[in-house]
Amino acid sequence: MKETARHREAFEWYYGLGEKRNIVVVAGKYGVSEMTLARWSKEFEWQKRILDRDKKIADAIEKKADTKEINRKLRMLRFIDDIYEGNESKIKGMDVEGVSDLIALSKHEQLLSGEATERSDDKIRVILPEGMDGSKL
Repeated sequence: MKETARHREAFEWYYGLGEKRNIVVVAGKYGVSEMTLARWSKEFEWQKRILDRDKKIADAIEKKADTKEINRKLRMLRFIDDIYEGNESKIKGMDVEGVSDLIALSKHEQLLSGEATERSDDKIRVILPEGMDGSKL
């Protein structure tokens, strides 16, 4: 069967119901039996189309959120650069008054750049039973 405008319209209405999707409701709206609507759904792959569209929307939302986060981090990095360079016209009353402020800015810059802000040199000490040299660990 070839998909017609009526089939597409029924799908769009079905899709638009969201979590309340129901074949019975759509069948009633379009004046067809539930069996007919179930056949349309299967033949025109409504469930696959729903999953595909939902994924496309989710991907677009994720991309927009990623772009927004990247732009926010870039603005913050530019702001930190302005502070480092003493560009008073852009930082409007923000002063770095001591080493602790400079360290905090530096750590924030590293964090925004995806770098580690701390280093840990923790070592694990293993106590072996008498007579065991650790070569089999």
